[in-house]
Amino acid sequence: MNWYKKQLNKEAEWKSNLFMGLSIPVIAILMGTSVSNVNKQIEENPQVLSQKIKQIQQNDNTNLISNQEKTEPDQIATDYNQPTNINLDKIWMIESSKGQDPNMNKNPSGARGHFQFMKNTWNEMVGKMGVTWDWWNGSMDYEKSRQVADYYLNTEIPRLLKSFNIPDNIEIRLGAYNWGIGNIKKVWEKHGEDWLKYSPTETQEYIVKYK
Repeated sequence: MNWYKKQLNKEAEWKSNLFMGLSIPVIAILMGTSVSNVNKQIEENPQVLSQKIKQIQQNDNTNLISNQEKTEPDQIATDYNQPTNINLDKIWMIESSKGQDPNMNKNPSGARGHFQFMKNTWNEMVGKMGVTWDWWNGSMDYEKSRQVADYYLNTEIPRLLKSFNIPDNIEIRLGAYNWGIGNIKKVWEKHGEDWLKYSPTETQEYIVKYK
């Protein structure tokens, strides 16, 4: 095991001890906030966040969320007023006309639901979030689909952009959401800041619709 992997393991063990083994989505549920806000608090002051969690658990004698395995699939954070770079209501409008698109469950591309997730992407995101929402039903559930979109757009895509050394801005996030992070990586490596000129018309129009 190389030095980098050892450091990652140490960091994971440290966070597990600090937050009593709770996953980020479970912490978000416990605190009644969003996943992106929890990630922000972890980066800024994890010790303060840990104290808040302990206080909440001490005041909650029911212990409904004592560990990740006890998390109810229907329990999700519903506070979407936290600062984020991406307006999820705009994404909802673009993807499914805010749930009014009659084809939101039968897109020829294979995408499904309020935020039009492909099955593989959905399964990857819910796995990282630590929840067990199936794609077929979960993508058609507004609250669950929005939570996954929030995580994907405001946590996972920024993380991947940083790892690929690609600037994190709204246009690139939207491009990654619509076209796929792998395609963004390829076009950025070849064309850099001119990446959008070489992206599909659909992706260019997607960004225009958002604005």
